Amino acid sequence: MQRRDFFRITTPSVKPLICIIPLPEGYKSKTAEVVLLDISCGGIAVIDQHPIISFDPGTIFKNCQITLPEIGTIKTDIQVKNTYEVKLHNEVTCKRAGCKFIKPPTRITAMIQRYIVRLEQKHRVD
Repeated sequence: MQRRDFFRITTPSVKPLICIIPLPEGYKSKTAEVVLLDISCGGIAVIDQHPIISFDPGTIFKNCQITLPEIGTIKTDIQVKNTYEVKLHNEVTCKRAGCKFIKPPTRITAMIQRYIVRLEQKHRVD
């Protein structure tokens, strides 16, 4: 039983969803890419293995892009709510960051909902 405002689903690990975060001027790269662990209509959880940016609680990243297979690409602002260390299967320690979507338009929420439903349907078939 989930004790959350929104149902969340674990994203595929074989072809993971990627969140592309635009970086301010002054960085070598124009964007940073992080792997999503899960997604809900309220936000995402990501693995922070990126040496360029820091997922400190309270940090806001604007105009982030996530491509939802068979659905489309969403663009939204996210805010880091919490972080904690996790150990991956390969024994590497990194941070997991929980981020919330900041006032996503109804269209974005509907796209996420469709993606979650499709992913659930695929899980039931497998």
